[in-house]
Amino acid sequence: AFVTGKGVPAAKAGTKHTGLMHITDWFPTLLRVAGGNTKGSFPLDGYDQWDAVTGAQNVKSPREEVLCNIDKLSNNSAIRRGDWKLVVGPQQYSGWYAPPKLVSDRVLSSSSSLVGAPTPPNTISLFNVTADPEERNNLVDQHPEVVKMLLDRIAFYDAGSIPAWSPPNDPESDPKYFGGAWMPWR
Repeated sequence: AFVTGKGVPAAKAGTKHTGLMHITDWFPTLLRVAGGNTKGSFPLDGYDQWDAVTGAQNVKSPREEVLCNIDKLSNNSAIRRGDWKLVVGPQQYSGWYAPPKLVSDRVLSSSSSLVGAPTPPNTISLFNVTADPEERNNLVDQHPEVVKMLLDRIAFYDAGSIPAWSPPNDPESDPKYFGGAWMPWR
């Protein structure tokens, strides 16, 4: 169990929450469970998901979408909204790979092979992850209206983003000076 304890109704024990949730939702959710609230704080990206997770009055997740990534260096982005997931940019892995097999009670095999014929690399892929959780069927041509809507959402987030900044490499940080380990050097 991922969420368990006295606050979770017995009727929800052993069930699966299928609503969208993001890491940013844990802070407001756990704050509420601890008796706090977010009033007077900075605006948060996260939602209080406690009612959705515990099934209080059959409340659905307040989150409608999750921005997975916008990476301008590699020209990749992805977003999930409802049942839809859009992946934009060069995609190295355009086929479907079988999950690793359990080889003992705690060990997964490290090999995975391509299932079926590889598909040509796409610049845009659209999946209905509820109907196709393995993301085998690219529906980009069948649902151009969904593609446009999700591209517009990515553009919305991109317009408010702060450009990434990476400081230049510092030769003094080389692990060879620290027994082969990455460590703070200043």
